[in-house]
Amino acid sequence: MIEILNAPIKHIDEGVKHLLEYLHDKERNEILEWISSIPFGKNHNRVKERRTPGTGNWIIHHERFRDWKENSSPGLFWLQGSPGAGKTFLMSSVIDDIQDLLSDFPDHEGFAFFYCDRNDTLRTQALSVLQSFVRQLSTTERSPESMRVKLRQAYNLARNRGTDFQFEQCKEQILESLNIYPRTILMIDAMDECNSEKRYRLIDALRSFILECKNTVKIFISSRPDSNIKSHLASVPSVTISASDNHDDIEKFLDLELDRLAKDKGIRVLGRLKTEIMTKLLEKCQGMFQWAAMQVHRLKDCTTATNVRQILESLPVDLQESYDKIEALGEPDQTLAKRALRWIMASLRPLESHELLLIIRMGQDGRALPQEDNIEEDSLVLLCKNFIILDAECNVWRFAYISVLEYLESKTSWTLPWAHHHAANVCLSYLINYYED
Repeated sequence: MIEILNAPIKHIDEGVKHLLEYLHDKERNEILEWISSIPFGKNHNRVKERRTPGTGNWIIHHERFRDWKENSSPGLFWLQGSPGAGKTFLMSSVIDDIQDLLSDFPDHEGFAFFYCDRNDTLRTQALSVLQSFVRQLSTTERSPESMRVKLRQAYNLARNRGTDFQFEQCKEQILESLNIYPRTILMIDAMDECNSEKRYRLIDALRSFILECKNTVKIFISSRPDSNIKSHLASVPSVTISASDNHDDIEKFLDLELDRLAKDKGIRVLGRLKTEIMTKLLEKCQGMFQWAAMQVHRLKDCTTATNVRQILESLPVDLQESYDKIEALGEPDQTLAKRALRWIMASLRPLESHELLLIIRMGQDGRALPQEDNIEEDSLVLLCKNFIILDAECNVWRFAYISVLEYLESKTSWTLPWAHHHAANVCLSYLINYYED
C-alpha cells in the first residue's frame, strides 16, 4: 500500500528530473532577483504579524472553500468583501493553510502568491504579478537548488538582448512550470488594486492557465465586488463567499486589543467597560474590521467612563465619516497631518521615517517650522488618526488601509494632482530660498 501511495511522487520525480538543472547559489539567486525583486515572502510575513491570533480560521473550514481546495477539478475561488472587511488577513490565513499542505506533499503541489498594493506602484502592475509567479514556480520544493532548464535558457537569451521577461514570456514560462505539478495553486490578494488598464490582461492570463494547462490549476483571488473583474471571469468556474462573515474574527480582535490597551497603556476604564464596548462596536461594525479597529484607537485616549460612553454614543456610520475626524484637529497639528498625508500620496516610493519627519516641517513657501515644533514618529501616527503606519521592518511610511487613499482622493483638496502640486511647491520654494540665501 505504501508503494502504491508513493508511486505518483516517484513518477513526478522521474518526469521532471530532465527539466531541472543544478545551479550554484550565487547564479540561482542572481537569476531569481532578475526575474522579480519583489519580496513576496516578506510581504506575507508583514500581514501575518499584524493578524490577530486565532482569526481567519473560519474561511479555512468553510464548506465551499474546502470543496474548492479538495476537488480534483480546476477552478477559481473569489473572496469578495467590502472595504475594510479584512480580506488581506483572510488571504494570509489561506496562504498559511496551503503552505502547511505543501509540507506534506513537497513535489505534488505547485504554489505561488502575490499581494497587490496601491501603496506600492510596482505591486499594482499586472506584469509584476506574473514575474513573481515565474520566480516562485521556477523549481520544485524537493529540489530548491535546481531550476528549469528552459527558464535558465530564456534568462540568458533575455540578458543577451538587454531586456527582461515581458507579459507573453511570463505566461509561457508559467505554463511550462504548471505542467511540472499534478496540481498548482495561484493566489492574488487585492486584485482590484491591480492597475485597471492592464488588469484584464492578468485575468485573461489566469483564465488561460485554468483552461489550457494539462494539469489541474486552482486560483484564489480576493477583491472588492467589482463588475469589471466579474465580467472577465464569467466563463471561468468560480466559487464566491463574502468576507463579511468575519463577526467572530472582529470579536477576537476587540477582545485582545482592549485587554492589551488596558494592560500596556494602563487604561483601566477599558477593562472595566470591555463588555459594553465590545457589544456596541460589534453591533455597529457591519463586518468592517477596519472600522472596528479605528474606533478602538479612538478609545485609547479615554481616561473616564463618561468619555468612553460619549465616543460610543457618537460612533461614525462608516469609514468615510471616521476619516472626517482629521478635519477637527487644531493648528499646527492639522498642518503637519495634512502635509504627511500629501507627501505619502505623492511619493513615487515609500518614504523613510527620517525623510517624512523632515519634509513635513517644510511649507509651500519653502520655510521650515520652528525647531520646537519637531514631531516624533508616535506623535505623527496619532495626529494622522492612524491613517498611516510606520512599517517597522522597512522603516518606511504607508497608508494603514487602501480606503484611506481612496477617501483622500475623493476630497477636492486631497486629490493626487493636488498632492503633487504641494510637493512641487515645497521643492521649488526651498530651492529658490536656498540659492537666494
